Amino acid sequence: MADDLLLVKDGAETQRINTETSEDGVAIQIQTTRRFPDLLQSGILKYVKLGYRYLITHLLTLLLIPLMACMMLVVFCLRHDEIWQFWVHLPINLVIVLRCSAVLVFGRTVYVLSKRRRRPVFLVDYSCYKPSDEIVVPFTKFMKHSELSGIFDDQSLEFQKKILERSGLGQ
Repeated sequence: MADDLLLVKDGAETQRINTETSEDGVAIQIQTTRRFPDLLQSGILKYVKLGYRYLITHLLTLLLIPLMACMMLVVFCLRHDEIWQFWVHLPINLVIVLRCSAVLVFGRTVYVLSKRRRRPVFLVDYSCYKPSDEIVVPFTKFMKHSELSGIFDDQSLEFQKKILERSGLGQ
């Protein structure tokens, strides 16, 4: 006679217990099956996403700080005579110095441009001025005066007309 019993623990582990009765006694066999946890239902995925976003956002900084620290360590370990020899042979090493300077300027530019984030702009409130009827100018009269002023060319007048049509003032 064989009996099966299924146990579920934490949604990630399933145990099946098989019991068999034989003439000699009872034999028990336990099989454990592991499944992957459901990360979508747990709160862990939120923190994984936050950590990934933080890593990607600050990747350049995380890579440049150790590099700059190593460079500063090498520079501070130089003796005065080594710095003087570098200065004396600077015309010979000018190409190398210019290349390194260009790389540093390029890296700094990329770093500064990557740090400039677009901040969200929120519309808090808006209001429109509703003039009285005696100071309202119809669109046709405005366009006629714009043409007669002679200040605007045809392209500017077409632009003004388009803006007036799309403004939503309803005249």
